[in-house]
Amino acid sequence: MYGYPYEGDKTPMIIVAPGSFEVLYWHNPDKTTNFINFNLVTAFTEISPEIIAELKVDGASVERPFNDQDVGCSVTSVGISNGQVWIFENNSEGYFSYEVMSFEFEGAAITGCLDTCFRVVCRPGQTKRVDIEKLPEAEDFTATPLPSQDWQVKAEK
Repeated sequence: MYGYPYEGDKTPMIIVAPGSFEVLYWHNPDKTTNFINFNLVTAFTEISPEIIAELKVDGASVERPFNDQDVGCSVTSVGISNGQVWIFENNSEGYFSYEVMSFEFEGAAITGCLDTCFRVVCRPGQTKRVDIEKLPEAEDFTATPLPSQDWQVKAEK
């Protein structure tokens, strides 16, 4: 059992913004799973402000409002030669954004992830990046977001 927002998830993905840290709490109340079953997959992607600005030039950005008001949260998708880049930005003061995205893949995968979906939690001032890459053995690829996406912007407590 993992802590929020990964409760009940068997393959949590944690995206850490530059200069910050994230914590995943793991609790095993029934002792049916031991730590031997734990796997860690890591991927490191450069996310400087210059790279983000360069990627956003060719990207499609969508605001994530709170009560129909723009508070500074957005997601930008960018197609690149070997995949896609998803940029989640929270330029708000006092709001956090939470997003779950699922995909149908052919010849592609989420970098550093063994699943077809990811969750992103962005606190004020954070920018996070998720990459989808063409698999080395694939001649072509598709990465189609499924229509049942879930996103929320909430006021910090």
